[in-house]
Amino acid sequence: MSKILVIYGILWLYLSSCITLVQIPLIEPPEISLPPGDQKIVFVSRFDTTQLSFSKGKVSEIYRESYVSFLKGLEAGFKTKKQLSLVLSDTIVAGRWFTVDTPDFNDADHIPFLISKFEPDYLLTLDAFHLEIQQDQQVKDFGDGGVTRFTEYYLVGSAALALFNDAARVVDKMLMSDEALGNESQAVPLSYDLGYNYALMYDEIRYTEDRYMYSGKVFQDAIESARNGKWEDAKQQLLPYTQDPKEKYAKQAASNMGVVEEALGNQNAAMIWYNKAGSYMINDLYPQ
Repeated sequence: MSKILVIYGILWLYLSSCITLVQIPLIEPPEISLPPGDQKIVFVSRFDTTQLSFSKGKVSEIYRESYVSFLKGLEAGFKTKKQLSLVLSDTIVAGRWFTVDTPDFNDADHIPFLISKFEPDYLLTLDAFHLEIQQDQQVKDFGDGGVTRFTEYYLVGSAALALFNDAARVVDKMLMSDEALGNESQAVPLSYDLGYNYALMYDEIRYTEDRYMYSGKVFQDAIESARNGKWEDAKQQLLPYTQDPKEKYAKQAASNMGVVEEALGNQNAAMIWYNKAGSYMINDLYPQ
């Protein structure tokens, strides 16, 4: 065994005995953010199906069933929200069939009219709902000179939605799309998912990530608090060591404080502590 490998092994054993892995809770903000408190959202459809794109025989039925499925998914998604109530109006505004990303409505007149009619906190409009079948040519090579060509069909669904506040100002515009392997038989479940997934955009996402912390004897209490999710306790237990006269302990404590501040949702404070830790920042030694 080479001297380099021996030294590396000793270094690894030393470092692994001084660090521990913890999981920190993180929150990703919602894609569509509304003020706290109860909010009434009224839904209005602003499209009709005067121009359609499938084979003519089934197309009207497919669009009708898919549209109903989209509304069911939308309603089911919003039912999971405690402070958001969705009202599905029976108003369907006559208009053209739009397939472009940003349908052009005269919102200056139309949105104030709808707001005065329904008196919502927010008005949600469906401005386009589109389904189409795409195909992809595939070639499979068996390696013995034999080749098979086949076609895969995809159903692609899209919906353009706009959200307005009670002052008729745009809060968000969203073009959603999804696809499923198969033909028009996938239209109903695909449409339901589109509606449900739109409602999910009002949710924050909670998840965990791994972080390394120094686990020397002086940090044992803080590590135990961190493992139990008592991040404020860990912060108070670590704070004195960030002023330790021994630079090693001070920088290791600063690195640990960065992890704690991340767990508490204080990203700016976390970066300040990580910068103070400098070369002792563990996540530089062990990138995620």
